[in-house]
Amino acid sequence: VRSISPGLPLRDMLEIKADLSIAHLRTILRGHYKEDSSTDLYHRLINITQDSSESPQNFLFRAIELKERLLAA
Repeated sequence: VRSISPGLPLRDMLEIKADLSIAHLRTILRGHYKEDSSTDLYHRLINITQDSSESPQNFLFRAIELKERLLAA
């Protein structure tokens, strides 16, 4: 919580929460930063397709980035 800049609404909200668990904090932060759940990331990865204007290299990089995000989730 201290790593969030003072005065931001997110920090103010987190500071008033009593008994904030790590799991609950993670849920709040994912919602705030609009991160996808691991299930959403998995579905995006298995259904990924190359755009018609996208180069094979860019498609590969996009797929690798999605895989890395899934592994970190």
